[in-house]
Amino acid sequence: MRTINNIILISMIALAFCFTSCSSDDGGKQPMPIPSDSELSIGEEPIMIKIGEENKVELEILQGNGDYNVFSTNENIAKTEITDAKIMIEGIKMGNAYIVVSDKSDYYVKRPVSVYITDVLELEETELAFEAGIGKPASATTKITNGNGGYKVVSDNRKVSVSITQEGVITVSGAAENADTEITATITVTDALSLTASLKVRIIPTTNPYTQVEMGEILADNTRRYFLDDVDQVNSIWSVTFENKVDNGKITYGWNYYSYNHLITFSGDKSKGKKTDALFNCYNYADRKFITYVNQPITLEIANNDGTNIWAVYSFTDQSGVSHRGYFCDTIEP
Repeated sequence: MRTINNIILISMIALAFCFTSCSSDDGGKQPMPIPSDSELSIGEEPIMIKIGEENKVELEILQGNGDYNVFSTNENIAKTEITDAKIMIEGIKMGNAYIVVSDKSDYYVKRPVSVYITDVLELEETELAFEAGIGKPASATTKITNGNGGYKVVSDNRKVSVSITQEGVITVSGAAENADTEITATITVTDALSLTASLKVRIIPTTNPYTQVEMGEILADNTRRYFLDDVDQVNSIWSVTFENKVDNGKITYGWNYYSYNHLITFSGDKSKGKKTDALFNCYNYADRKFITYVNQPITLEIANNDGTNIWAVYSFTDQSGVSHRGYFCDTIEP
């Protein structure tokens, strides 16, 4: 009987303990465990940085676990540092790199960085005008003075062609169609940052055989030479005999080599200015073809006489209607 009473007593104590525990359970809800760390998160916007210490960019850490580290995959392009829990990025040289951020829980994120030079694309000049002969292409150049590289150019007029070098030198070329009409175009320049600039172009027709730019180049060289249609008519392997003489009031310049020759005669003297009765005789093999002219009338002008040398330019239209031009430089005295 005593045994039964002991069993009943133990059961009542256990039941009382159970009720006491449940009553202190705050409705039976258990608290959620607190996470030991959280995933690292930083700003998502594209990181564009202008070169220069004064243009540093701050990268925001949105979420993380402290003890942050950061490095750049190319410190020649972008450098990074952490100051007062702030990530600062400085652009060193134009280009692309990545910055990598990590925290004490070994979370890390990687973001692309683009470093650029300038916010404005600038040209040396915004208008470019030059002369061109009728059907004779001429060109002029200008350059970019401030830009981000990766340049592209396009002309809105197919009669005006344009090209650009990696260094930003722009070359525009075209020919006049007639003596009365200028050719115009707008050149649009774009850089790697999609900045744009415009260049207005005017091609001015001229009836002179050479443009002012070309004449400047011709007159800057005092070596003896004879050109026709931009081809040197003196074969470098021939020992030609140069002509510089006066016969019966006619001045003759040029050269002979056996049956080959290139001779220009005119009346008057060797002073600057247009000359009369000018004729061109030529039998030559140049530019992979034979060239033959017999007493071809030409328009001839002595462009300069510096007391030692003369420079003369000439032009003519042959029997088939094709225009030609040429020039020579030689000594005044035989």
